[in-house]
Amino acid sequence: MVIVKKIESRSLGLKKISTIEEFIASVRGFKSSYADDWALWIKPTGDDVARRKDIFIGIMRGWSACRPAKANSEFSDREFEYLQEKGRELEGLYLRRIGQNDDIFTKLEELFKAINGICKNKSINMMVASKAIMLVTEGSIGPAFDSNIMKNLGYKYNYDKSFQMWENMLRYVADDLIGFQKRFKVDDIYELLPDDLRSIKLGRLYDMALGPRQNEELQVVTKP
Repeated sequence: MVIVKKIESRSLGLKKISTIEEFIASVRGFKSSYADDWALWIKPTGDDVARRKDIFIGIMRGWSACRPAKANSEFSDREFEYLQEKGRELEGLYLRRIGQNDDIFTKLEELFKAINGICKNKSINMMVASKAIMLVTEGSIGPAFDSNIMKNLGYKYNYDKSFQMWENMLRYVADDLIGFQKRFKVDDIYELLPDDLRSIKLGRLYDMALGPRQNEELQVVTKP
């Protein structure tokens, strides 16, 4: 049963952002503690390379992905390796084109199901899955559909557990990205970005543009 409810119809998502300068500023305004977690995950050094699963569990815990439950520290090495394997299959996926290939959703559903067990005594929902999947695909598939993202997309968040809802939201994001590029008359959003942002994969970039702010008083720009 779908229990995520659309509550607004005005311009939302990237439609809120009227200039590329606003988009860049929004990405740079992403909450720094989450950015630090991401850097640890994407570019582990020293002993952290061998602690991949522990880092994953720690980030999921720090991101409150399983609330009110806790991330499962007993998630097995075998389960985690399977999850990473499924994630690697999708690392090169270009989110903007996700709606053009229905077959890709078969792989996405397998990945969605592989998240099961990551939270103690709790079945997965869209927020849990989207945070974990953004990690294991290293940002190819995103955003993390937390309350910040959902609010910026005009939805009331109620912990929907269905893969179908997540699929629908990803299709919405892909269409939003296509519309954003058309407004600025480019075939690729990266043409508009400074060098330091071009290495960020599209799902993560979208997450940073519309996700939690470093300064909670600074909201994503909205048209009047």
